[in-house]
Amino acid sequence: MNTAAAKPQVPLQRTPDVITMGAAAWSATVIARGRAAGEVPRYGDEEWSKLSTSDPRFVASVVIAAECWRDHVSFDRVEQQLADELAATGWVLQRQAAQDFAELAAGVRRLVKMPTEAELRQRRGVT
Repeated sequence: MNTAAAKPQVPLQRTPDVITMGAAAWSATVIARGRAAGEVPRYGDEEWSKLSTSDPRFVASVVIAAECWRDHVSFDRVEQQLADELAATGWVLQRQAAQDFAELAAGVRRLVKMPTEAELRQRRGVT
């Protein structure tokens, strides 16, 4: 990797143990260390690929991407997305049912305006 463009690196410090801190707290620590070293590029961008793998910004970028994925697939997030989709589907079904009923009611109103067989006979003078 090309490290010529890399900014001066923050002295390495022992990264707190993810087991004792929890993933979110550990990630926040790593991301803060990367931001202290300068602007953290987006994971996979050209600027990111020019960083040394030991650069705290490189690691922070990877951790940010991992945190985004962890949030994206979390049980709570997936549950909320499913609930939102079910609610939207229910709303669409209710709208369709209301529209179907309105069409049925309009058809009934049209039928009511049609003369009955007895009324037609009376108009024709047939008894």
